Amino acid sequence: MDKIIIDSVRIIDFNENKSVNINFLDGINIVTSEHTSRGKSSILRAIYHAMGANSSYDSSFKVQSKTFDIKFRNNEFHYRIIRNKNKYFCYKNGNLVLVSNNNYKTLAKFFEKELDVSIYLTNRNGDFDIAPPTYLFIPYFADQDMSWKSMEAIPFSNNKQFKDDSLINLYYFHMGILNKTYYTYNSKKIACENELKQLETEKTELQNQIFKLKEYFKNNIVSIDEDSAQANLDFLKHEINKYLKAENDIKTLIFNIIALRKGREVFKDTDKINFIELFTEKEHLLTTENYKKDQEIPFIKNLIDE
Repeated sequence: MDKIIIDSVRIIDFNENKSVNINFLDGINIVTSEHTSRGKSSILRAIYHAMGANSSYDSSFKVQSKTFDIKFRNNEFHYRIIRNKNKYFCYKNGNLVLVSNNNYKTLAKFFEKELDVSIYLTNRNGDFDIAPPTYLFIPYFADQDMSWKSMEAIPFSNNKQFKDDSLINLYYFHMGILNKTYYTYNSKKIACENELKQLETEKTELQNQIFKLKEYFKNNIVSIDEDSAQANLDFLKHEINKYLKAENDIKTLIFNIIALRKGREVFKDTDKINFIELFTEKEHLLTTENYKKDQEIPFIKNLIDE
């Protein structure tokens, strides 16, 4: 990454009709005062805030009523970012080139192309996510209250969207230990791990379906080819014919009983015994497990008893 020089930062409060502008020189700039609470840290946080971070200000500062304006340069290109609440306006060589509503990522992606540099960190969901442009500058600023020597001391709240143990990669990047290739391959690694989890889930679902199908084939007559289908069909036909014949025999018995009843004929004891044995045999066929047709036989018991 080529040298980036911050020329100025300005904080404007339109509600109170006030503003303050700080200009910087090339090289090292030291901001100091005789007393505390004079706004030294607010200058640094204004730089962070203008470039996509949500700086941690005291409630008395009323950050939501402020507009932040920062100017910087990279080689022959001059940039300007104006941030009001969560809306960003970006200028390049005096021309408006970007307007972003409530999304620092658009700003980060823009400077990723412009400066050919970016930082990706692991977010709370385990995915690599682009960090605000502010992360490109953190190690080059030292603040008496919030310096870069501590992970917890980064003076803005946007870092909370990233995992704490991933913030160390920010400093490895600036030290040259990590580069964009590292982030590219780690992004692919995470994508493969997510895909593997999805495939494992699909595998489990398929195994459950296979188990259910095996249970179904085990407990039901299922044809898996033409020969087994024909064999199953022949078997069903045989069973149906057997129970149709039994049904016709019962119907014939019922018809004869009704005829005998109408003619007021009386069974002899021997005939009654033979009839009961025959009826019991046929009734057993009709009540087997495979016979599904219900057949009402009215008045049978009464007729037999008569």
